[in-house]
Amino acid sequence: MGNIIQFPNKSEISSEEQKLLRAVVIEDKKPGTLLYDFNILTEFIGSEGIKVSDKNNLLPMNALKEINAKMARPIEIGLKRPAQRSFPHINGLYLLLRASGLTRISGSATKKILHIDKDVYNSWEKLNPTEQYCTLLEAWLLRGYSHVIGESFGSFTDEAIFKWDTLFKNISGKGLKILGNTEAEQNILYFVGTYTIGILELFGFITVKPAPPEPGKGWQIDKIQKTPLGIALLNLMSDKLFPKEADTDNFSDFLEEMMDEDEDKPVFDLQSVIRPYFPKWENTLQFSEKEFQDGVYLFKVSSDKTIWRKIAIPDRSDLDQLSTAILKAFNFDNDHLYCFTYTDIFGLLIKIYHPYMEDEDVCADEVLIGNLPLEPGSVMEYLYDFGDNWKFEVMLESVQPSNFRMKKARVIESHGQAPEQYWYGDEEDSDNEE
Repeated sequence: MGNIIQFPNKSEISSEEQKLLRAVVIEDKKPGTLLYDFNILTEFIGSEGIKVSDKNNLLPMNALKEINAKMARPIEIGLKRPAQRSFPHINGLYLLLRASGLTRISGSATKKILHIDKDVYNSWEKLNPTEQYCTLLEAWLLRGYSHVIGESFGSFTDEAIFKWDTLFKNISGKGLKILGNTEAEQNILYFVGTYTIGILELFGFITVKPAPPEPGKGWQIDKIQKTPLGIALLNLMSDKLFPKEADTDNFSDFLEEMMDEDEDKPVFDLQSVIRPYFPKWENTLQFSEKEFQDGVYLFKVSSDKTIWRKIAIPDRSDLDQLSTAILKAFNFDNDHLYCFTYTDIFGLLIKIYHPYMEDEDVCADEVLIGNLPLEPGSVMEYLYDFGDNWKFEVMLESVQPSNFRMKKARVIESHGQAPEQYWYGDEEDSDNEE
């Protein structure tokens, strides 16, 4: 998210493209099958939710074929045991679902449940099709990062709009041939991601001509073609959202400069850009603020599978105090910087640093335990000492009733001998070897 990247080519939207946008009708299967297929996924999850994988909280493998079969355009693949990424449209829909804030992850360490947030979903159902379509578009552009679905693309930008722009730059008027095009298969599909291809087709921004499935292989693409809607909308955003001459090549820095003082507003006002062409977009999703959760938090902190400590800490303690408790529990000194990493309600990675790191917007001594967006089974990473890179898994096991006598953290259970923080080898052995 902090990669150094170039802005999209500056393009001015033509009068013909403006006319096209004003004429767009959004329904369940128009201009793409986005809303129809998104509804299929939410209905499958249902009111009770479904169990997801421990890692990355992905959909269960045994559900993927059933979901695919119900979609407007099921795809054929040649894999016997497909993963979520094997179905790019489902993978893309899942990313949109998490990025929209419609779902939450709850449960325990051994059983994590993806469920629909009832309050947010009630707000979703009150939106008209245009508002739902535009809400998902905004969610993708603002929060559609690949790590939410457990994918990574190295140093290449993870900004959705740049993947869209990158693909379109490589599609000529005759389309982009994928099958048999080694460069396209290795570069375009890798850097853009097949899930991005799926999302763009769901929105109706591209058409994809599939190739026959091959045994042992995933979705096969023959050719990709841009649609007039995809071209017009990308040109509109390039024209309105990006400066002709930017002072920085870092898109993430540019977004921060555009942030409004009101933290509830998106980092750029997509609605003001699109609404003149989609006047039915009047309302957006309403999110209920996370309430402070009272209680004593029980964390299991592990340096590996055999060495762990259970730490109880009151809700009014902050992350800096949790850091001190972890270091004390493992007999580490407290002389180095650290970082806590966890995911928010959108599945995005949030990093909270040591209070001495003044460049950070929020530091550990400003984040109370009771305000963390964690459920039992949620895991944070605690990285200590950026030189030696000690990593600890911090899992919330439970939240017990408040204990007003408990004023600070304490270790309630230990297992395994703590690792040595500093190890220099055996000097005697080194001398003998010489």
